[in-house]
Amino acid sequence: MLLYHITESKNLDNILKEGLQPLIGPRSQMAEETINKIYFFDSILEAENALENWLGELFDEEIELVLLQVEVLDELIKREAFEYFVTEKINKNFIKVLNYI
Repeated sequence: MLLYHITESKNLDNILKEGLQPLIGPRSQMAEETINKIYFFDSILEAENALENWLGELFDEEIELVLLQVEVLDELIKREAFEYFVTEKINKNFIKVLNYI
């Protein structure tokens, strides 16, 4: 399944070398999460809507973001409410940079 992930562009070099690693990042810490995850959107439109609303409010305006397209095996994908996530590492070969935001 193709999913979409937004991250800070400063993370891009490491992602393209190592893949996406599940972790509890700053936004997950704010939500008091306890499980390492990678969050995704199911469409580019959903990612853009999030950036225009709640997700965009969590980043300073001067921070450059990047939108990634990620191919994820269906059996790894979990869903809670409107969120898609995985708890497994995603290999770099399944990640494509779509654009900088």
